[in-house]
Amino acid sequence: MAQRIEVFTLTEDGRARTLQNNFQKITGKEIGVRVVDVYTLEKDIKDSANLNEALKSFTNPVTQKAFVLKDQDKPEDNYWKTAGEFDWALEIGYLPGVTDNIGHTAAELNELTVGEHQPVYSSQMLLLKGNVSEAELSALADTLYNPLIQRAANKNAADFKSHGGMGAVIPKVKLDNKGIAVDKVNLNVSDEELVKIGKEGIANEDGTRRGPLG
Repeated sequence: MAQRIEVFTLTEDGRARTLQNNFQKITGKEIGVRVVDVYTLEKDIKDSANLNEALKSFTNPVTQKAFVLKDQDKPEDNYWKTAGEFDWALEIGYLPGVTDNIGHTAAELNELTVGEHQPVYSSQMLLLKGNVSEAELSALADTLYNPLIQRAANKNAADFKSHGGMGAVIPKVKLDNKGIAVDKVNLNVSDEELVKIGKEGIANEDGTRRGPLG
């Protein structure tokens, strides 16, 4: 089962301050921002000692606090106290197949710390406090991510709390090869036929061709 590690910064966060200023320019409203760094593991680390060691790879114990969330489990009470009041949760992560350098580094540190090799996927969650409509939230999201390589998801506070958070997302490429068959092509043909294959493609049983090669 997937395991999600959320890291809250407990001190002044320059990233949050920058976002607040940018959001105020866009909407004309004061919007509180909390930045949460998220690391999602494909499989949960069940051994508590290993989990505590792994958290050292993701967290600065002086300025940050980490919470481990299993998919479909409700967060502990202390999680909600740390998160505080907010109106929207907005998460930005990578799409499947996109290089995730932060995730790769986290995976390497995790392996060095507990000797466990598994992929780690990074994302960033913003907890927003303010009178923001869903249309305004979408406009803010558009300034934060590139839809060609990233995904954006949001939940209002009520849905976030009832669902137990954003939920674990594993951006892994899944190939469905069902129904795919390999055809044998006879290339022991005349030079003229080889030229025709190159120009018009391989012949199908009904006489049509699959398009030129190359």
